[in-house]
Amino acid sequence: MKILIVSNLFPPNAVGGYERMCADVAEALAAGGAEVSVLTSDYGRKEGTFERLAVMKTLRLHADRNDIYAPFQATAEERSAIDRANDKAFDAAVAKVGPDLIFVWNLYFLGADLMERLQSCGRPVVYFLTDNWLVAAKRPERIGAFFERHVNGSEPFEPVLDGPADIHVPATAVFGADFMRDLYRSTGFRFDDEIVIHNGVRLAPRLAVPDRARGRLRSEGRFSLLFAGRVVDIKGVRQAVRAIARARALAPTGVEIDLTIVGDTQDAAFNAALSEEILSLGLRDHVHFEDPVPESALPGLFQAYDAYLFPSLYEPFSLTLIHALNAGIPTIASAVGGNVEIVHHGRTGLLFDKSDPSDLAEQIVRLLGDGELRRTLSSRGQAIAARFTFERMMERLERALAKAAA
Repeated sequence: MKILIVSNLFPPNAVGGYERMCADVAEALAAGGAEVSVLTSDYGRKEGTFERLAVMKTLRLHADRNDIYAPFQATAEERSAIDRANDKAFDAAVAKVGPDLIFVWNLYFLGADLMERLQSCGRPVVYFLTDNWLVAAKRPERIGAFFERHVNGSEPFEPVLDGPADIHVPATAVFGADFMRDLYRSTGFRFDDEIVIHNGVRLAPRLAVPDRARGRLRSEGRFSLLFAGRVVDIKGVRQAVRAIARARALAPTGVEIDLTIVGDTQDAAFNAALSEEILSLGLRDHVHFEDPVPESALPGLFQAYDAYLFPSLYEPFSLTLIHALNAGIPTIASAVGGNVEIVHHGRTGLLFDKSDPSDLAEQIVRLLGDGELRRTLSSRGQAIAARFTFERMMERLERALAKAAA
């Protein structure tokens, strides 16, 4: 089977884990016998080597060349020229590859014209929907309302699965989590075929990094917390910092609580504001920043801390969260999106209200004071993480692609 993958970014040019997962999936499909080509953008300028893949970097993003987080400054004429060039690049890729199937990943920053183009090219199309980009492209006002009410606001998200459907997409949708299916259905989307295939990761062998006895603290009199991920507003890092200040006030006398933030700090404006808040809360000596680490280093990183914080305001389904649970680090996550599909409160982790730093602080102090709870969450977290493997995801994904192509 010939597969043309279309993605806005492709490693080594990546923002998060999903671009890297795209490369892993592409290579796994090729290893399984498929002829895989990738059409992506020239953004990032980094060059990678893929033995089994033909990678074409002929698309151009509607994004600032030096800062993907910065507003894109361009005239309507310039934007139109980019769209026309992308249409030609797509047509050329289809003519060159002759795909049996077009496998669409995230097309954010690529414009609606390209989406219409691929729908009318006469090939079966499969969307791998791990985020809301398709809603943002076709109905921006709906995803805007969702973020205003449920992400930036405090209103709980109650899915409307059988509500009015006014957007039919003639394609197969593979959702990376139940939450993503619910979000698309609630915003009026329907596809010819729909399936949920939870994202999976290649789990590190548990014996490769011996788990510490989670009933004891790593250092006597100090509760060391970790956040690992992109340091941006939507990841809830600000809420975590505020919670640390509250938790320190609630902690038993003589116990320090520290937070280490490991991740990409490219969002300069947010990180400057975050640093100011850390200083204003008197946390200069208790919140530390470290550079991001490769995925292979995550198991060792998790063993160096007592607990993991995952405070996202919005989260489709996190790959890092799977790694954390597999490593056996007791985890506290926000009760949003796909988090609740893997973190079950009091069983595989603890959950908190994402808009309430005081709730997070209370969960931190609860975990600090209960060694037996930490041991329980560690073992049960590992058990549930074992269900979300890359191999299991690929097995189901290959069947879905074969069905769509047929």
